[in-house]
Amino acid sequence: MGVLVCFIAGTDLNLAPAEHVDATLVSVPWCIKTKSSIKNTLKLFEILKTKYRMLDSGGFQIYKIENKKPEIIYKNGKPEAVLNRDQIVYEPHKDVYQKNKFNLTPFHTVETAQALGADFMHSLDYPLPHSKVPGEQKYQFMRAAYYNAKNAETTGLLRERVCPDVKFLLPVQAYTLRQFDEFMGLVGTKVIIDGPSLPIRNHDIADVCLFLVRFYQMDFRTVHILGTSKFWLIAVLAYFARNYFDFSSFDACSWRDAARVEEYLEPYTLYPITIKDNNLNLAKMDIKCECPWCSYKSSFLDILDQPYDDKFSFLRRHNWWVINQATREFHDHAASPLTLKNFLMEKAWKRKKEIDELFRCLLIVDININRRIEVLKAMLKKSERI
Repeated sequence: MGVLVCFIAGTDLNLAPAEHVDATLVSVPWCIKTKSSIKNTLKLFEILKTKYRMLDSGGFQIYKIENKKPEIIYKNGKPEAVLNRDQIVYEPHKDVYQKNKFNLTPFHTVETAQALGADFMHSLDYPLPHSKVPGEQKYQFMRAAYYNAKNAETTGLLRERVCPDVKFLLPVQAYTLRQFDEFMGLVGTKVIIDGPSLPIRNHDIADVCLFLVRFYQMDFRTVHILGTSKFWLIAVLAYFARNYFDFSSFDACSWRDAARVEEYLEPYTLYPITIKDNNLNLAKMDIKCECPWCSYKSSFLDILDQPYDDKFSFLRRHNWWVINQATREFHDHAASPLTLKNFLMEKAWKRKKEIDELFRCLLIVDININRRIEVLKAMLKKSERI
């Protein structure tokens, strides 16, 4: 039986939702933005008593800048420069943040992993945008594939020389299994890859199951899911962690993002409840949560009456606790598709439709895990819910 770990993302000492956080994910640009950033990150790990340290490459910053969402550089709390797409450079051994330049390379990833004593690191990658149009998906994949494959090779070889004990995760920047296989062909066999890291775009339950089965059939036993804490995703990963992988994980900043817009995540279902004056149902709703912070609240109106800063502080702590509770308990009850379904129907019956689809897909996987992926795909994706 493997482990399932939820990595906290998007935090610092001021935002941390708990005194102890088992797993923390940080990004390269954030860690080396100033001369004191590495020191502050190590302090964050120490104070939170972090057991697992994961490093994201920061490729999303390149994506944002290229798509005309400027990166604002601050110095002493004041804006110093605004970076645009024509200011992205590729200069190893020079700073990431230069005046009027954004410079991110595999060298920075490996250097940061070594400095932080990371347990896991990601290859530098260029993320693919969300798209449901096959033609656009093909174009975006082809546009990014060589860049991502070359950086995977460069990052992997540097890692083997500089910090070989850090596990190397390969972001899967592909929309389909066929594209994934093409990408792996470009990456080749020159570097040792400890596991894939899968971003969730337009993928549904069947899609994610197919990718996870493909990873398993390729003999990967470490897998990470990037940037999501969806109800069904945690459940799917719990089943695969319990039955097929040694180390499974996901990262999320939804605890923080929901709190910022005054949303309270309901235990188990993870449905957001808006804690604002325009939610007229709050007075009729009871708090049914065992977290330490809810124990001091008699109703949602107690949360509503708080000043925004106090509400944000309460919500981010509650939301993080609830996501971790779901992670632990889904994993505990994921010995089989049936035991997981029964537990979820007891605790999260409001999501019956998702639970039924989850059970359908996991049952197919359970019976056919070693069959050819094309056969499994035909079973999972054929006229669902006839």
